[in-house]
Amino acid sequence: MNAVPVHSRALHPVPVTATYRLQMRPDAFTFADAVALIDYFDDLGVSHLYLSPVLTAVDGSTHGYDVADPSTVSEGLGGRPGLEALADAARERGMGLVIDIVPNHVGVADPRQNAWWWDALRHGDKSEYADYFDFDTSADNGAGGKCALPVLASGADGHDLTVDRSGAEPMIAYYDKRFPIAPGTDVGTAAEIHDRQSYRLVPWDSGRIGYRRFFTVSDLAAIRSKIPAYSMQRMPRSRRGSRTDWSTVFESITPTVWPILRTTSFGCAI
Repeated sequence: MNAVPVHSRALHPVPVTATYRLQMRPDAFTFADAVALIDYFDDLGVSHLYLSPVLTAVDGSTHGYDVADPSTVSEGLGGRPGLEALADAARERGMGLVIDIVPNHVGVADPRQNAWWWDALRHGDKSEYADYFDFDTSADNGAGGKCALPVLASGADGHDLTVDRSGAEPMIAYYDKRFPIAPGTDVGTAAEIHDRQSYRLVPWDSGRIGYRRFFTVSDLAAIRSKIPAYSMQRMPRSRRGSRTDWSTVFESITPTVWPILRTTSFGCAI
């Protein structure tokens, strides 16, 4: 099994002989914490540090797999400068990085934190991100041809909806949850405004859901695999390995292409 090295700018694979997985958490273990232990990892004979997802996840995430903004490195972990510092420290010791990415879903528990999801809900099929997701808007989908979002309490009918006008834009509110309002539809009661949206809020146990999920996790919306959403063009361009959520891929990250060197099955431990 080979990976493109972090410590060399030349395209010469370096063998992965021993990986050490680090669970990155803003509240517990950041890039700076990893840098502080880099000599320890080196003494162990580690060839590559295997990082859990480092892109911007939803607030409070303890695992990082519920990515909300795949175009940025988590500021809570230290941001891009912190990741670069870790890459440099590893490179100086002849070590590499393997970064876990999750290109098959994004976190949507709080729509406000995910710009793609928010825009798709706000503008419907006119959104530039509408094709990123697999929405079910068929006429017989049980939600009047709108995208069903299973967020209401069991048996709820939407009478508890209000309109939150405390911020820069009005939002449909359901207790602590917020949902976008399409331009030109903010007239009348909350129920009337809700009826004009491209989505329909339904009880969580209604059996209706208007988007493809990650397994049965409603807070993780699946991303179409052919969408180049995870090109990682804004990620540091030093060469490293990357483990995707459906296979383990060691590759060279460049602005426009990922030449894959080797793959293993999803269940393979590295």
